[in-house]
Amino acid sequence: MTARIVVPDFDPATLHGVNRAVVGIDGLWCPSCAAAVGRSIEKVAGIKSAQVSFVSASAALSWGPEADLSAVARKVAAMGYRLTASAPACDKERHIVAEQQRVAIRLAVAVAFGMWTMLLSILLYINPDGLAEGATGYAIALAAGATALPVIAFAGTPIFLAGWRTARVGVPGMDSLVGLGVAGAVAASILALLTGSVHIWFDTAVMLIALLTLGRLFEMGTLLQATRAIDALGTLLPETAKLVTADGNTREVLARDVAVGTLIRVDAGARVPLDGEIVTLASSFDTSVMTGEAVARAFGVGDTVHAGFVNLQRASDIRVMAPVGARRIDIIGRDIATSLHDRPEVHRLADRLARIIVPLAIGLAAAVLITDLLIGTGAQAAALHALSVLVIACPCAVSLAAPVSHLAATRMAAAQGILFRSHAASETLGAARSVLFDKTGTLTFGQPVVLDVDTQGDRISLLALAAAAEAGIAHPVAAAIRAAGGWSLRADISDRCDNGVVAQVAGQEIVLGDISFLAG
Repeated sequence: MTARIVVPDFDPATLHGVNRAVVGIDGLWCPSCAAAVGRSIEKVAGIKSAQVSFVSASAALSWGPEADLSAVARKVAAMGYRLTASAPACDKERHIVAEQQRVAIRLAVAVAFGMWTMLLSILLYINPDGLAEGATGYAIALAAGATALPVIAFAGTPIFLAGWRTARVGVPGMDSLVGLGVAGAVAASILALLTGSVHIWFDTAVMLIALLTLGRLFEMGTLLQATRAIDALGTLLPETAKLVTADGNTREVLARDVAVGTLIRVDAGARVPLDGEIVTLASSFDTSVMTGEAVARAFGVGDTVHAGFVNLQRASDIRVMAPVGARRIDIIGRDIATSLHDRPEVHRLADRLARIIVPLAIGLAAAVLITDLLIGTGAQAAALHALSVLVIACPCAVSLAAPVSHLAATRMAAAQGILFRSHAASETLGAARSVLFDKTGTLTFGQPVVLDVDTQGDRISLLALAAAAEAGIAHPVAAAIRAAGGWSLRADISDRCDNGVVAQVAGQEIVLGDISFLAG
């Protein structure tokens, strides 16, 4: 069994000087739990808003100067959950995978024992050759209850806990309803056994628990994909940086340990690890991670480059202006993570419907029970009718459809290099019928390709020579030439210059570059 990943507790001191942040919440079991936690946090003095997301297991908080964030942590702990630090992407992923495995174990127990409960209950329902009558039928009913016990006690415990926590703060949700249904089915079955009857409903209880646990397993998979999408920006950045020492040499250190004002060196072809100002040697950079532009941009001494840019020409020394956590790409990532907690209209509508359905279902079940008793229906039949109302009125789809569909869209967009800054963007995009673009040249794959070659000689040989000369150069145009020319030749000598390259290939001198380089 995989060891449980422990995420550090939330420390208010880490948020000194800011008024908004995204923090983790450990132990959320369902969207109803998230709604209950959010409502409770907003009751803490000084908290302006608390958008809790079940699918990302986190909360986007904003607060005023009088807010006590320690009180928020205590409030969450009182509900049975835990406020945690915002974990790195790798820790979040391991935590979700571990939770996914625990849910899978609960589901395995529910299926392994529940199938015997279902089989025994079916025997009682169809009653072949009068098997359900007498001592044999009673023994079968007892066996069905015995096999249901592990399902209810082990797999069902999280459902009961979540139902109680949400009902306690006045936001009863899906788990409250399912918990009541399971408890009612078990109580009715035990009462039947005590009176000598074999009319039991243990199969209903195990079915509800198994189906809800299966849904949780699917949700954990969605949560895993959502975490990867939200933290996709961080995967583009190098974890180390080359620190320039006093003697001009370099020493590799962790990027998070580099302080502001430190001098680092970014080699040609390497990605910039930290925001900074170029101190020595101008170069061109691939800025597509920020701008989406495929064409490289030239940066001179004194210009600012950002983490994620790729140095395309020569090694440049950069003076760090922002450490890890304060880089522009970090700020963008935090803005995206925060905006994903916003509740667009379709989500708010789903939440309102779920909150209405739960008390409505409980009220209807009570009305059915009272009405049946008043018109003379037997107590057992009346209880069965009320139980049926509770069982079928589950708002699971209403609570989950909107956030899960949005996260699926977010994941698919992230795979294409598209990041939504808010839920409203994707919601509005669904109603778009025409899109007008006002910037020429941006509707591309971001990778230049060779379309044609104007030559007096052999086109294939020319491309092969050019590809050999451009080997090892991390420039978009060089990559396009290599893709067109292949790898049939190798350069003996290659000298990279500012605007071109001079190489010796198969005994020939090859010169490639822009017009000014060739003219020189």
